[in-house]
Amino acid sequence: MPHKSLQKKLKDIDHYGDRIMNASFNGQGFQLNCINIYAPTSEASTQDKKYFYESLTEAYNKVRYRGPTIILGDFNVRILKPDEEDSTTIGKHLLNNTQGGPEQLPSKQQESRTIFIQKCEHNEWVIPQSFMQKQKHQQITYRSIGTQAFAPPWDKPNYAQLDYTLIPQRWRNLIRDVNARTDTAIDSDHALCIADVHIKLKTIPKDPILDDPPKNIGNRHKSKEMS
Repeated sequence: MPHKSLQKKLKDIDHYGDRIMNASFNGQGFQLNCINIYAPTSEASTQDKKYFYESLTEAYNKVRYRGPTIILGDFNVRILKPDEEDSTTIGKHLLNNTQGGPEQLPSKQQESRTIFIQKCEHNEWVIPQSFMQKQKHQQITYRSIGTQAFAPPWDKPNYAQLDYTLIPQRWRNLIRDVNARTDTAIDSDHALCIADVHIKLKTIPKDPILDDPPKNIGNRHKSKEMS
């Protein structure tokens, strides 16, 4: 449920299966779309991973021309570093708590990483936080099973960056900052991620009839009959 300050600006919520949901908000002459996702884990089949990203692309294409679209959630992908230093999609400021690069990842994790990056490049989705230099505790979004809490030292291999915020290249300047918060009292293996988005939304006017209690509607109809 959106924060109460956003509820009056909420236009619609659409579900695309059990892994993808889009919340649309009214803006000043446009529609802001926030697509929240939960991607298959690296142990899922290749078919399931590709089907997920096909569904995500379909959901994105339905709203992409209506206004800015932000995609965020648990992608279950360890990027570690970009494949190309001059990549316009993925920057160099990523968490890497391994002894090597992506080539050291298990084959299933490499596959998830490859599919994710290919889809980002194809759709021109940028990962803003990868272009922002942060301390490690601001990059960590996941602690592996058996890790009691988010706590230093932050270079332990059981910490990872699996959650990302994506935005189309043309809208990338809307996101000013992205931080992971490992200091919240949330009992989860994922940290809270906060994106600072600068955009102006518009309050949706209330329907005077639908928002009245039933007795008021009845009274209104009676007064019309008497006049």
